[in-house]
Amino acid sequence: MFITFEGGEATGKTTQIHLLKKYLEEKGKSVVLTREPGGDENCERIRSLLLEHTWEPITEAFLFNASRYEHCKKVIEPALNEGKIVLCDRFMDSTMVYQGYGLGLSLEFLKTLQHYAVTRVPDLTFIFDLDPLIARARLALRSHNNHIDDRDLNFHEKVRAGFLTIAKNAPKRCVVVDASMEEKKIQETLKTYFF
Repeated sequence: MFITFEGGEATGKTTQIHLLKKYLEEKGKSVVLTREPGGDENCERIRSLLLEHTWEPITEAFLFNASRYEHCKKVIEPALNEGKIVLCDRFMDSTMVYQGYGLGLSLEFLKTLQHYAVTRVPDLTFIFDLDPLIARARLALRSHNNHIDDRDLNFHEKVRAGFLTIAKNAPKRCVVVDASMEEKKIQETLKTYFF
């Protein structure tokens, strides 16, 4: 099973993905935890390029999808073929939202890129939804933010709207999670989708 965790900045998805991995392993499941951009040594290099430098939106889209194709072929597909559960922190929806809804690239163009880069669509996607004002307050508590975190409130509002649009258009795959809830309550909500 291929499960992705999506959402804006500081929504708590990374914390929750680690908690879900622990829970599934306690249930005897073999779990691979990965992330985008990243996932293997080469894709982590692309991650560094993306997060440590500012790019034109179209360049970002190409870099994300180049990393994604490698990630699918080298990490995700092999793990799924071995019968493992793959938990991925961000995937294809983030590119549609950040470079499309957020930065204004054509959604059709991004879909074309993903047609080639995405070799496996997630079975389940949790979309962590949070008011961008609350997210900004959380980001202010972090010791280090990247240039994507630091984009203006209008950008993050577009990102939130984009994720909610994707969830509305793919209700069989996407589950919207209220990321303003307490950590334990969110984890209990996620667990209801398993066993």
